[in-house]
Amino acid sequence: MSSSRSKSPSKSPVRSDDARPKKRARGEVEADPPAPPPPSSSIAQSGGASTSILSALAAPITGPFKLLLQGKEALQSAFSGPKASGHAPDFTTLTDLSSETFGGEAVFATDEWFACAHNLLSPEDPVWKEGEFTSYGKWMDGWETRRKRIPGHDWCVIRLGLPGTVRGLELSTRFFTGNNVPAASVWAINCPDLEKKLKQVRVAGGAVDKCLGKMGTCASPEAIEAVDALLSSLGVEWVELMPQTRLGPGYAETCKTFFEIPEGKRGQFTHLRLNAYPDGGIARLRVYGEVAPSPSSSLDKEVDLALCTNGGVALAWSDQHYGIPPNMLLPTVAPNMGNGWETARKKERSAVLVAGPDGTISNFIGDDWALFKLAGRGTVHRIVVDTKHFKGNFPESCKVEGIDRPDLLALDVLTQKKVLGNIHRGEQWKTLLNRTKLGPDTAHEFGMAPARSSRSGRAGNSSSSSSSGA
Repeated sequence: MSSSRSKSPSKSPVRSDDARPKKRARGEVEADPPAPPPPSSSIAQSGGASTSILSALAAPITGPFKLLLQGKEALQSAFSGPKASGHAPDFTTLTDLSSETFGGEAVFATDEWFACAHNLLSPEDPVWKEGEFTSYGKWMDGWETRRKRIPGHDWCVIRLGLPGTVRGLELSTRFFTGNNVPAASVWAINCPDLEKKLKQVRVAGGAVDKCLGKMGTCASPEAIEAVDALLSSLGVEWVELMPQTRLGPGYAETCKTFFEIPEGKRGQFTHLRLNAYPDGGIARLRVYGEVAPSPSSSLDKEVDLALCTNGGVALAWSDQHYGIPPNMLLPTVAPNMGNGWETARKKERSAVLVAGPDGTISNFIGDDWALFKLAGRGTVHRIVVDTKHFKGNFPESCKVEGIDRPDLLALDVLTQKKVLGNIHRGEQWKTLLNRTKLGPDTAHEFGMAPARSSRSGRAGNSSSSSSSGA
């Protein structure tokens, strides 16, 4: 008997916190530097930006980076995170360590009959294709196994694209309404050479992963037993991040399950095991966390301090109507406007705009802003604000500020976010880039003059930016 399929349920509204990051800061990383005064960064004038790069080489940046898009409102007014996140917890603003964008990959699966496990790691929202069938059954966007007819349950092993500390999980069963996995658990392990050992496993049919990623396939009982035995004898213990937990059916109202990892289980991990009890479909797995620091960071090499793969994190922002600031921290080139940050037009904007003495618009009402934790302390040498693809909706101008708070580095990023929410704009923030006009579809690069860092020589460990332009 084949698995049943429901008619296409209504597609859930796109949630901007499901998008992925892109803002950049480059500079030198300092080892155990003295604590200097805090800087920040910002962009002014609302609109869209694909990538913002903060480039630092010699002085420390550790705290928040602030990007201001237009306006005069205090930054602390919206430190609670994304406005439209609904019931999504704060940890969903962190980097998705498992995303295929960063190299996340399913390295073993017991069954991929209806849909392959690699679909779990797509950064895109799952989609429904009405009336589309394969030779194995209804086409589904996720991982779906056969109806189980033998003892056991299905499971897959996933390599995190970015090893790090896992803070929370999101499992979505979107569109799997009558065929979703009823319950699941997630285990984690720190074993960089797991895949090397996996490739050495042999059974009668050859390598255990020869059918991986092929619809209509499943691992043999011998292969499942051999891999399970390997995973139990790695010499490193698996940590149960999420115990067996019920998952809802794939309707918009019930498809998402969020799970915050208890503090005692927040070690650094390289791989996960997703257990499906006993079978069925899961559309997406998001693994939110903090990127593990790279041991190869150089003290004399320019690095992108805002890049999410280096540890940059978007902490909070004023608006995410069309896209989110984390998109600006991605290592990839934005394919379209949807892969950047775009805010809504201000409903109360001025009827007639007026230019000020410096050439920027002087009567914008309010601004949009974003706050970022940088990868580490460093000296900012270059800032790049990229409005690629934004041709009729780019920010009119931007401003960037930085703050140096090395005392926060021992805290996790969500705690840093709470602390920074109490910091008022003022003497603690250092202007890295004064409000500056921007243009459409352009990578704007700004070099930092030596005088700009003369007092402390530091851009801070955090930055903020704001932009103007309703």
